[in-house]
Amino acid sequence: MKKILILIALAAVMAFPLQAQYYSTKTVNVEYIVLDNGDVVPSKSKITITNNRITVLRNGETKYWDVEYQGTMNSDAGIVSKSNSDKRPSFKYHVFYLTRHKVYFLISDEKMVKHGDRFYYRIVFDGQTQLAY
Repeated sequence: MKKILILIALAAVMAFPLQAQYYSTKTVNVEYIVLDNGDVVPSKSKITITNNRITVLRNGETKYWDVEYQGTMNSDAGIVSKSNSDKRPSFKYHVFYLTRHKVYFLISDEKMVKHGDRFYYRIVFDGQTQLAY
């Protein structure tokens, strides 16, 4: 009986890292798109992000893409603090892979970009930055 319990406990511990990662549903409103030349232009859309789908409502039309949640990654901002030159701020992103289009969608875990008087989530979709609240 003891051996069976030990085997069950060992199997549970080994299976834990193999469990799928989970992203709770988040809905954000995209307010701006950052162009390649650095200009910021208005854009209005609502994006709902789940573990396996991204849905976009724009101009009365709804589009969706099937995705695979890839987990999180940390990225430094490339900014060196004047007080301590070896420390860089790090930001957490959630990473999604659009399976049919073979592109990545990233969204910051926190509102990190300030534009005007407001802070925004940073979304990077196929290399393009979008600002959402």
